[in-house]
Amino acid sequence: MTDGVFIFKKDDLKFSRWSGGSMTELFIYPPEADFEARDFLFILVSATIDLEESVFSDLSGYTRLIMSLDNRLELWHDDDPQAVSLNKFEPHLFDGGSKTVSRGRLRDFNFVLRTGLCQVDIQVVSLTPGGTAHARQRTDLNSDGYEFAYAPYDPFVVSGTARVKVQPGEH
Repeated sequence: MTDGVFIFKKDDLKFSRWSGGSMTELFIYPPEADFEARDFLFILVSATIDLEESVFSDLSGYTRLIMSLDNRLELWHDDDPQAVSLNKFEPHLFDGGSKTVSRGRLRDFNFVLRTGLCQVDIQVVSLTPGGTAHARQRTDLNSDGYEFAYAPYDPFVVSGTARVKVQPGEH
């Protein structure tokens, strides 16, 4: 950790399978929580969808934010005939208890948070290799808050006075 910046290397992460692909647990809170037990307040995962069509896991009581990292994604919620069509890096917030079917093979981010207890805000920033991402200034200093950055190449993350280089594969 450097000035509030934690970097997670591949060996620090938990990998598992789900019915449509694989999942990498990037961060869970509280740290002793377990995804399968559904006793977490929030979790950030990156998953692959390896099937052309898949059914998402039921996460009743949670709100999900999903964003594709590489390909187009189509989602259908609760048998609605109208699909939600998402381009790469386009976030979508939905009820984790919705029966959700996806179409498209891809790698994604999922931020799953306990409905009513947590909030999420996402901002996609495009950097050139070696670019710098600055942590946002917190306006509500009386509440807990986290920022997560994912980089497919080697940018720098700046938080407070620290400038931390993130290597490929680190989060």
